[in-house]
Amino acid sequence: MLSEGTTIDNVPVAEVMGRAMRALGVEEKNIVLETKSRDTEESAQFVQPIVGRDRFILVTSASHMKRAEALFRKLGMDPIAAPTDYESSSQSLRLSDFYPTAGELRKTDLALHEYFGLVWAKLRGKI
Repeated sequence: MLSEGTTIDNVPVAEVMGRAMRALGVEEKNIVLETKSRDTEESAQFVQPIVGRDRFILVTSASHMKRAEALFRKLGMDPIAAPTDYESSSQSLRLSDFYPTAGELRKTDLALHEYFGLVWAKLRGKI
């Protein structure tokens, strides 16, 4: 199951991922697309009737995994977390370690987005 309805040039992301899966040799009969969701909460809602209580692999960025997993679990699903897109830093000391860079500001933005997302989902009873 590939889930995401947000579009890239008016094509749902799940369709783009489906094309990639087919190019990697996955047979069409083994690909299920969910193309209507606009965010992770909706993705969990649309995936739940399909997977029910069966275990499935939940793939998303490492920074987003905690919130995504919580949203799916709240609906009674049992995801196996498979985080991707890890953020890491160099082990050596660099000049850029002494002033903020665009990359570091992006990481801060990403972290704040996830923390606020967790708080907002918790306040609304979604997790």
